Amino acid sequence: MRLVASLLILLCSCGSTVNDAGFDRPSDVPNWAGTTSEAPDRVTIYALNPMHVGSESGGDDVEAFHNYPVLGSVELTNANERAELIRLLYRTIHEDNGMRASCFNPRHGIRAQRGDQVADWVICFECLSMHVKDGKDAHVNLGTNPSIEPRFTQIYEAAGLKIDPN
Repeated sequence: MRLVASLLILLCSCGSTVNDAGFDRPSDVPNWAGTTSEAPDRVTIYALNPMHVGSESGGDDVEAFHNYPVLGSVELTNANERAELIRLLYRTIHEDNGMRASCFNPRHGIRAQRGDQVADWVICFECLSMHVKDGKDAHVNLGTNPSIEPRFTQIYEAAGLKIDPN
């Protein structure tokens, strides 16, 4: 019986870690991104135009977030909203089924800052993937689950942002 209980605990703990902040961080999320995102000093959300800067999006002189034109941005000052957003982010990674499309048309962006550390999340629910960057050279590509997108969009819209439907 002890062996069965030990195996169950081991199986349930694979693939994620629960940290001091209570977030169930997927193992795919690098420490620099998780540490910064789970206890940020600031979180800014970005509504993005999925067309790269310099293409049909309006030229090179528009405000951009990792080469995607910014339609609007808002800093989330409420700690509960920030925590919900990070939990949703982790949930979409946990629920990733491994499928990907070859496009990348992100409409959601998140910048989490903690001191001088930055974790930027550029998210495309359409192609089921996201890019996570540290503001310097480190980056990782992760999967998403489209079932989370409606709640993400609700948070953005509640903050006064409009997500590009095209």
